[in-house]
This record gives sequence, structure tokens and C-alpha cells, in this order.
Amino acid sequence: MKYLVIRFRQMGDAVIATCLLNSIKENDPQADVTFVLNQKIEPLFRGHPSIDHIITFTERERHSLWRNFGKMWRVVRRDHYDVIIDMRSTLNTMGFALFSPSSRYRIGLEKSYTRWVYNHRIHRFRKGDTAISHDLDMLRPLGFKRLDPHISLSVTDDERRRYARYLQEQGIDLARPIVLVGVSAKLDEKRWPLKYMAFITQRLIARRPEAQIVFNYAPGKEAADAAEVYDLCGNDAHIFLGVEAKSQRELSVLATFVTFYFGNEGGARHIMHAHGKPSFVVVSPGRDPRTWIPCDNVPASWASLDELMPPGEQLGLPYDELYARITPQFVWGKVERFLDENGL
Repeated sequence: MKYLVIRFRQMGDAVIATCLLNSIKENDPQADVTFVLNQKIEPLFRGHPSIDHIITFTERERHSLWRNFGKMWRVVRRDHYDVIIDMRSTLNTMGFALFSPSSRYRIGLEKSYTRWVYNHRIHRFRKGDTAISHDLDMLRPLGFKRLDPHISLSVTDDERRRYARYLQEQGIDLARPIVLVGVSAKLDEKRWPLKYMAFITQRLIARRPEAQIVFNYAPGKEAADAAEVYDLCGNDAHIFLGVEAKSQRELSVLATFVTFYFGNEGGARHIMHAHGKPSFVVVSPGRDPRTWIPCDNVPASWASLDELMPPGEQLGLPYDELYARITPQFVWGKVERFLDENGL
């Protein structure tokens, strides 16, 4: 059968959606799967074994009603899809199913305006759901016997060889551990204080002096944050500030060399997990880690404010104060136990 899977979200959400794509291929090895997503994150999914075709939408197309609906019309008229799975089911995505009434399965979310578009509607996020369990629920109308919760990404051997040369040129010894630290974040509300990041970085160095610390950051504000943490760590020689992943794809390649990831919860952590790498993250206040961090055979854990302060007491407090309550001493205690338990 031919499947059209629509996932217009950010990097982390799209990576998590690979559990759904993998499950399709496991249950229907002859499946022809097309993945629809935002153009800017498309390189991350090139060559994925569970994706046969990728269709991208630019920001201009996504935010123009006529361009958006025109392209959706052309997609479903060019190819007939037996199964359409709209993982967002918004007014900006439901055109795929609306323009393809002959598709046997038109699967979307249960919303007030989706009743006449999808012939199978799945509940929206409920208490107790995880991002993975919710994504996999969208396959239940198909009667699959096995729903695979694992997420995955793929890079080529050639990409790994090129990046290995780059790492060596930057002074990285590939025989020694590489610790990737996500020192900053795209959104301020997901950024743990930089002085706390420096504290953990110094503790990681003290614990494993042979380890090489690489900071993960984007250009601009995040790069400035990384430089500040580097200064707070006294320009420690264990930190290789110049090592860069210049794209999401390069970050995926870098992940294959990483021993352990520490940082703010977000898309970078999902990339590490998709490559089977252990991770520990600080979760921003108000966010439930059990929703977004998979519990499978890849070691992963977190520190969150809810462990220190009941959610009801957090109401009304300034965001900076909430983050400050997640102390570096508390986080390091959990990190050290995690490292011990996983032989890191």
C-alpha cells in the first residue's frame, strides 16, 4: 500500500514520528511511504530506511492559504495514497485528506472540525500519553500486530568518514570519550542558567579527565552562550569549542561519535536517542519529561522542577526563579547516579 504521513512540526517531533514510520515498514514490508514535513528539517531524514519519498513545504507555502492548499491538491492528485495519516490535523494540513476522499484510510485527530474529513479519528493528547504512544495510536485503525516504539535516524558511511577526518583535524581523539553538551537552547524558556551548565561541565571533566567536551550550539545567541560557558569553565583544554555541527544533518553525523549527551531537553537530545546514545537532560519548568523522553533500551534520564517543588507551588513564580530552583548540585547528583548505573 501507499502511505502519506504528514508531520509539520519542529525537529524533535519529527524525529519521534520515526517510530510510526518504522512500524509501518515492519508490518507492511512492501509499503511505499511518503513523509511530508517542513523543508528546513528535511536533510535530517534523507536516506532513512523507513522513508521512500519526502515531500517538503517551505515556510512561504505553509503560510499562504492558496500555495498551501494548491500544493496539497497537486500531491494527492499526482499519486493515489491508500493511507493518509495526518499527525497534526489542523486547518493547514487537512487538505491532503479532504482532496483524497477515495483513500481507504484517512487518519487524523479527533477535533471539532475534522469529523467530515477523516474516516478514522484518534484521540488527542490525554493524561498519561507519551509522544511515542500517541504517535503509534494513529496506526491502530490499520490493525498492525506490532507497534515499534523505537525512534531512529540514518547517516551514510561516507558522511561518517568525512566527519571523522574533521574531528581529528580539530584535535579530537576518536579513541577517547566524546561528551556533547547542549549548553544553550533556541528558546529562552528552555535554557537552564549558563553558570549551572558550567558547573556540570566542570564536574564531567573532573569525573572523566580523558573525556573530550564538545558544545552543541547554533550560530548567534547560542554561540555567545557557549563562549560564556567556556569562559566560566576557565577556557579548560578539555573543551573543544571550535568543533561544530553546521546543520541538523551534521549534528546527526556527530551523534554517531558521541559517548554521552547532557543538555537542555529538546530536538538535539532526540537525535542522540535516535542513534542509541545515552542522554541526561534538564527539563524546563511546566514540561512533563515522561511525555517527551522515550523509555526503551537507550539509557535516558532527566532532572525536573517537579521533583523538587509541587506543580501547584510553581504557579505565579517568575520563570527565572523556577529554573533557579533546579540547582546544579541536585542535577549533578542525578547525573552521577545515571553515569554509574550505565557504566559511563
